[in-house]
Amino acid sequence: MKALLQAIKSRLESQLSYIKKVHYLVDEDLLPAFPCIGLKDGNISYEQYAAEGIQKSVSEVRVVVYQEILRPEAPVMGYSTQKGVLEIAADVKSSLDNYKALGSITNIVFADLMSEDGSETMGADEVLIQKKGLFMRYEQHTDL
Repeated sequence: MKALLQAIKSRLESQLSYIKKVHYLVDEDLLPAFPCIGLKDGNISYEQYAAEGIQKSVSEVRVVVYQEILRPEAPVMGYSTQKGVLEIAADVKSSLDNYKALGSITNIVFADLMSEDGSETMGADEVLIQKKGLFMRYEQHTDL
């Protein structure tokens, strides 16, 4: 999982230059700057195929997109100078859907977006934030 999270972080930083920070989430409420993306490790399931001599693992990664609310509707829909969470989420999906793009991990054979949360508002009076979560799934095969 560690190598997968590092590869995802590296890919997002290189592909989405308008994102101020891609970071590993300890708490979904601790945020460094906007817009930003948080990465959180998820479940890992394992299956062994002795006849084929491989172990299949499926890793889930939660990717959370955050955007500051500067004007009504903008954090969701975006406006001329700021992408909203829907646009950022589409960019994330496009960037991470291609498992071959995570070149530092050679045994990934499949990647897809499992599901997306609806966007939601969080924050206090001084700063309001819109967030949207995506659940990515990566399948890896390793020799037994």
